[in-house]
Amino acid sequence: FVQFDPANDSGVQVLLISQPGDQAALAGLYEVLQSASIMPMDGPRALRGRSFEISGRSTEVESYAFAEQSGSQIKGYVVSWPLARASQMVPVLAAMKGSFRSTGPKVLDPGLVPLDEAQRAALMVGLAPRKPVLSRSGFYIDDKGAVATLAEAVTGCERVSIDGGIDMQVVFSDTALGLALLRPETALSPLGVAGLASALPDTPGEVAVAGYSFESALSRPVMTFGRFESAQPLDGAGALARLGLTALPGDLGGPVIDRNGAVLGMLMPRPDTGARQLPEDVAFLLPAPALAARLAEASQRSRVAEPALLPLAPEDMTRIGNELAVMVSCWR
Repeated sequence: FVQFDPANDSGVQVLLISQPGDQAALAGLYEVLQSASIMPMDGPRALRGRSFEISGRSTEVESYAFAEQSGSQIKGYVVSWPLARASQMVPVLAAMKGSFRSTGPKVLDPGLVPLDEAQRAALMVGLAPRKPVLSRSGFYIDDKGAVATLAEAVTGCERVSIDGGIDMQVVFSDTALGLALLRPETALSPLGVAGLASALPDTPGEVAVAGYSFESALSRPVMTFGRFESAQPLDGAGALARLGLTALPGDLGGPVIDRNGAVLGMLMPRPDTGARQLPEDVAFLLPAPALAARLAEASQRSRVAEPALLPLAPEDMTRIGNELAVMVSCWR
């Protein structure tokens, strides 16, 4: 990229694209630019064989990108401007689209010019991958890809995705219960679907949470083992059951799995206890029966767990957790 900074505080930025590459490289550039901070998330975009166009618009800026591949070369441009200059940019963008031409069979090759870290950082201004505001956990609850997660994971989001790139629609967000239901825009085929326990155990027992403990830093869920302690709320009121388990914020929303492979419910945030400081290993669970009842209100079917013949080994619980858990990301 060759970057042209805004002149006279116009806020208009232009990047010229010149690089070696084939159709696969063009497709890779198409994906990179869609996730770049210079390109707003909303707007039409299309990859057509040997060229692509991307348009993006937010409440503050608009951006447009074009690139085409010919032989072993990819050339194009990106232009971004403040929304306040939208009317001025209509003839400008038309002129850019009409006049763009390759100047010859050469491309910029960054390998020919040594760059220090500061120069490399400067070249990436506006191009660094966009990061979610936060990421939490969720899990599949039907074979078409519907996901149960935390209400707080989808609050105030312009876009919600799972596993980094699959856009999801928020069917409901019940802040009182702390539960949200997501559905994909196109049906998915998950490896596993949660079997929800019809009741909580009467006695303590081993459980595990499948969650994205480190949020987007890892692409696979982490299994955190602990104990189911009691179906009774800590203060005798409310809907949350209690676990003996040390969790991180990224784990919240993850499925709590017992030794039978059943999902006992969803890991929830610790309630505010005022001046009382809870022990670190006290965690809370939205019970599966309450979760299933709220899903049914939204006409969302859920599966009832089938009892296992023998208690599952930790590695089997891990396999189930890996199949069920998804990373839920909030984008703004």
